[in-house]
Amino acid sequence: YRRCRPGEFTCADGRCLLNSQWQCDGDFDCPDHSDEAPINTKCKSSEQSCNSSFFMCKNGKCIPQSEVCDNKEDCSDGSDEKSCHINECLSKKVSGCSQDCQDLPVGYKVNNC
Repeated sequence: YRRCRPGEFTCADGRCLLNSQWQCDGDFDCPDHSDEAPINTKCKSSEQSCNSSFFMCKNGKCIPQSEVCDNKEDCSDGSDEKSCHINECLSKKVSGCSQDCQDLPVGYKVNNC
């Protein structure tokens, strides 16, 4: 196989994935499954995390961020559409620390609270 370019992912068998973001996304893209946990140690677990360009459904499936809040249920459990267009940061009761709250398409994130 050819040497993988920057931005590509090298499978354990030497094949190249055209996009390194395909690792840790919950789907086996390398024929030897080396792009996902437990073989790929960069992945916490195929059921527990998705890389930053993906959204993790409540059922553990990873979908592209672009498919979140698009009025189509891409997660079989509907978790990609459930809490869309709600700014949880406006309520201190919900976020607990609104000045450090970052509204996300689904849910919120609190920094240094």
